[in-house]
Amino acid sequence: MGGEVAGLEKKVIGLKKRVTGLKRRFGALEKKAIRLERRVIGLKRRFATIGKKVIGLERRVIKLERRFRTIKEEIEKLVEELIEITGKPNRVLLTSKKMLMTLSRCISLAIGNPLAVTGKH
Repeated sequence: MGGEVAGLEKKVIGLKKRVTGLKRRFGALEKKAIRLERRVIGLKRRFATIGKKVIGLERRVIKLERRFRTIKEEIEKLVEELIEITGKPNRVLLTSKKMLMTLSRCISLAIGNPLAVTGKH
């Protein structure tokens, strides 16, 4: 019976060693998991702020597109008025340097440039 007890003791010691090894490995894995969780939280936070910035930029782009569309429409109206006043077709109107300057003033006025009124660019 003494031999059996010695064999069992050896098995118990072996199992204890395996348990401590597994505990050590599990502890390391736990630490890695915690680090990864923190990293994921940080990345989520960063992407949330990037998403907010993107949304803000999209809104700004939409506003600018609207403004550009209205400016374009105003310029088209002014060109039509210039054609009516001068009685010249569009091609001739744009080749004439004087008309081109007038057109640039019109564009500046449409955009909202106060220097366009005086003509001193």
